[in-house]
Amino acid sequence: MTHAGWTSCATQREARSCRLPTCHRFLAPDCGEEAPAVRQERACRLLDACASGARLDPITLVGVGDALRAFVESRWPGAIRHPEIPIRLALGAPGLDQRLSGTIDLLLETHDGYVLIDHKAFGSPTEAAIREHAEQYLAQLAAYGSAVNALGGNPVREFWLHFGVAGVSVALTR
Repeated sequence: MTHAGWTSCATQREARSCRLPTCHRFLAPDCGEEAPAVRQERACRLLDACASGARLDPITLVGVGDALRAFVESRWPGAIRHPEIPIRLALGAPGLDQRLSGTIDLLLETHDGYVLIDHKAFGSPTEAAIREHAEQYLAQLAAYGSAVNALGGNPVREFWLHFGVAGVSVALTR
């Protein structure tokens, strides 16, 4: 259940994601191809701008990105990474005008379907606490999966929560 890995570069993504929590803002544009000093400087800038009061060491944040990327590359080698995918989904009966909108943190495109990964900042070190916390996100990920599946083509095959601060990823089943 331990995690790692990610990718998908673009400086414009860093700017676009500034409304996201700090870890998300770092992970979205992090491709790991930049020099370590550049990545650490970007982590430092984002952490300095964090207004939540939460503190994370820049080296730790860079390590979260490295670990996530390694996990993705080892579990789904060759997967195409699609970070920060906005979704909108009509819910319920036609004409009720109920809509769900959100952002898929990381959608992996594999040869047999998609893998949906959602980042969470919960940092409890115990597996039991993380699993209990993860259960509250089943409906969110199921809705995201429905939005992707509604497009046709390959279905979403796996749902994961990535608890980067805790260093854990959890597979969810519907």
